[in-house]
Amino acid sequence: MKIILTQEQIKRIIHENIEELNYQSFQDDQNLQVLRDAIDKNKLVGVAFVKKDGNVRHMLIRKSLSSYVGSDREKTDAQRNVDMNNDIKKVVDVNAYKKEIKRIRLENPGMNDSEVKQMASKGAWRAINLKNVLGFMVGGNFIDLRDENEIMDRYGEAVHGQLTKSMIGAMQAQAPVAEPEGDVNEQGLLSGFVKSVTKSTVRGGSAIYHHLGQFGASDLVTNLFKKSGKVSLNDFVINAIKPAQNEFIILLNDLKRLKPHVEPKSIARNPLTQMESHMKDPSNFGVFINQQKNSVVDLGYVYKDLAEIKFYYLPQIEKEAIVKPIGKKIISDMKINLQDAITNLEKAMGQIVTK
Repeated sequence: MKIILTQEQIKRIIHENIEELNYQSFQDDQNLQVLRDAIDKNKLVGVAFVKKDGNVRHMLIRKSLSSYVGSDREKTDAQRNVDMNNDIKKVVDVNAYKKEIKRIRLENPGMNDSEVKQMASKGAWRAINLKNVLGFMVGGNFIDLRDENEIMDRYGEAVHGQLTKSMIGAMQAQAPVAEPEGDVNEQGLLSGFVKSVTKSTVRGGSAIYHHLGQFGASDLVTNLFKKSGKVSLNDFVINAIKPAQNEFIILLNDLKRLKPHVEPKSIARNPLTQMESHMKDPSNFGVFINQQKNSVVDLGYVYKDLAEIKFYYLPQIEKEAIVKPIGKKIISDMKINLQDAITNLEKAMGQIVTK
């Protein structure tokens, strides 16, 4: 006999089987396997938790940084077991790390880039009290732990409601829907959800979604673009796309650092110049970067252009130019930053469509 559970039933089972989150349940509970897998693979994860002062902190985290060099001193038992003894999880605050990189580069323009990142990594670590977590965002899905951690009873309604827009959007997407006859796959549910959106900020429609698959776009993004296209930059949209915009500003800085370390093999063709022209296109990224209120930007084309930079222009530079060792490291960083920009733009589209 085949048993099919609704999303609401799955959510209720998870709530009933996770007790107060602590170090042990974080490590062992099967319902949190997706979360642990994401962290173990060093993927970006969002988290909302209550700080010691009672305020809610939202953070984008990952497990580790390749640039971090730990102390070689022998640790005591207390130091080795600090997470377990205090029910905490040590993670990297990704945005703090990036801000620290910018600050160090600005104050030390001649410093070696690897040294900059090593210095920045030391101040990027944070300790999250697992018992104070409201929830985690993993791959566009929200793991709600407010009931398990009794956030409402301990901190009140105001704190209980302080989720990010993406978390709220994910909860709305995971909300129960009318059950259709027969089996239904995940894509069918998503399409039904997108079609049911009536209060969308998005206007018009872009045919660009037809090409998203070849650039590695997820099914979620492909379906969102079927519903979306050009969007007016009101306050909500500006806030939603801000993380992606910040990543692109970092990419422009990376491009500036890359130029001295790339030499074209042919006078007739310089793929770096082509990519630079692409990244500074005023019709797409100009609007995306400047974010002038009430202006219009087609997020579908921005998404496509970001993907083209990662999957076409950077590989062309590696293939058709002489790249010095420092340049290869910068390109490696750019690929990571590009993926972060693409991921943040996907999240922004989800927020916009579910508004």
